[in-house]
Amino acid sequence: DDCTKKDLEALAVDMPNDTRAKSRGYPENGGLCFFIMEGTEKGVRERLATHSFTNTPTAETDRMNFFSLEVGKNRDKHEGTVPWNLDRIDSREGLDGKFEPMTPTGGEGIHVYVIDTGIRTTHTEFGGRAIPTLEINELATHVSRHACNPKFPKLCAWDEQGHGTFVAGIIGGSNVGVAPKATLHAVKLAGHYHTDKPWAEGKLSWLLDAYDWLLSNNLDIYTSIFSLSVAPDG
Repeated sequence: DDCTKKDLEALAVDMPNDTRAKSRGYPENGGLCFFIMEGTEKGVRERLATHSFTNTPTAETDRMNFFSLEVGKNRDKHEGTVPWNLDRIDSREGLDGKFEPMTPTGGEGIHVYVIDTGIRTTHTEFGGRAIPTLEINELATHVSRHACNPKFPKLCAWDEQGHGTFVAGIIGGSNVGVAPKATLHAVKLAGHYHTDKPWAEGKLSWLLDAYDWLLSNNLDIYTSIFSLSVAPDG
């Protein structure tokens, strides 16, 4: 609660050799309190030792998060009038071949921020309810937070891997989603490049940047939901 802009900016001043500041949170705008730096263990320890903190900070090594690109390939076969996920989610156990929405609104008025590999927002399942919102990427000198222009959906937070679109479909697809009237926001922090691996990768620090940007944009806490389907490294 005592973290300030001044505290975080001070960490980037006179940094030790072989270290550099990469990103920080914006608590002054309602975001998170964090500072991301890169360097040797010695340099990090030196930076922490020479800074004055109101509260004891927690230091953690950055690591990769993984988004499986095998989603949906091995799901149970089910022959029924509705998709398996909808048939299963509205029952305490078993399958009954039908789906009864949990609310009559179908999620209308709810905004779901799908933090993933992006969303193919033009997919017919979304009927114009999917919006490119934010893309996090690491450049040579800093972490980029790029707010998307919805007029150009393929230029920002576009899904090149499929995982995010699959997740968004489960959440809010017109025919396969549990909330078929919800608004879906594409937040991309993994899968920026094509890969032969069965997963897409995104750093934990990029997730902090995404959370910070979202929280700094005055979201309505009663109508906003964050979705994250990730397997952390370790």
